[in-house]
Amino acid sequence: MSGVIEAALAVLVVYLIGCVGGYAARRASRSPGMRRTTQSAPTASGDSAAAESDVDETASPFDVATSMPARPRRANVRIVVPAPPLDDAADLTPDVEPEPMAGLPFALAEPRDGKPDDLKQINGIGPKLEARLHEAGVFHLDQLAALNKKAAAMLDERLGLGGRVVREEWSKQAKALRPRRVKGKV
Repeated sequence: MSGVIEAALAVLVVYLIGCVGGYAARRASRSPGMRRTTQSAPTASGDSAAAESDVDETASPFDVATSMPARPRRANVRIVVPAPPLDDAADLTPDVEPEPMAGLPFALAEPRDGKPDDLKQINGIGPKLEARLHEAGVFHLDQLAALNKKAAAMLDERLGLGGRVVREEWSKQAKALRPRRVKGKV
């Protein structure tokens, strides 16, 4: 048992000697430009010798404060601007019917038969995204099932989803859900 303790102590001593040796080697290998110098900073009264601080003239590549990417990604944030207050006499009904987003050839102005499909059945679509799809004129599973790559890219760009339509295969999921819906009606 004492042999195990002696071996552990020997390993500890070798480790400590290695740490001290590495520290000394690192200090000895520093170039003169890397050494810290004292500089004086001017004070409010103009006395330049009043304040002293240690400043590293050249920064080591390991002295990075943050690890931010060179080009940060654009945030997927929707900013909602509140509408200006209306007068009491103002008409609250719009003059024009709301239209689906312009440029989406598959968009509908309103759901067929007045009832939209439950788009939340598709993995990746929640209540908020379903509401945004309705605003874009997508109400039915067959609309999503009919998306080709170009139409999926257009929908993705309009909603700012960052490629989710294709990546999560909404069209494929909608095609798989559509036959079940038809079978349930028969």
